[in-house]
Amino acid sequence: MSEIGSIIEDIDSKKWKKIKALNICKAKSLAYSLDKVVAAYRATVAELKDIAESNDATDTRKSKCKECISNFESKVNKIKQIKLDADDVDEQKDDVSSEIDRGSMFL
Repeated sequence: MSEIGSIIEDIDSKKWKKIKALNICKAKSLAYSLDKVVAAYRATVAELKDIAESNDATDTRKSKCKECISNFESKVNKIKQIKLDADDVDEQKDDVSSEIDRGSMFL
């Protein structure tokens, strides 16, 4: 059990070292992208909740849910393509993409 804990701590420390190494522009760019994804996620969850609570037929609700999820995925793809900082965009995009992909698993 302690081996797993040390592995997790090692991974976390590597992530924090990467985050600390970012300059202010890169950090703001990363935060902007993550904030956009969080806002899209919250809007999608609220919309899905409204669909679930509606009195529509089951088939109608299913189709609305599929449409809502596809809209969310398209928003995330657009956010992934945002380039705010010309330097090291690819490295930053990979970090953001991995965080976004991890977050989209919860839908």
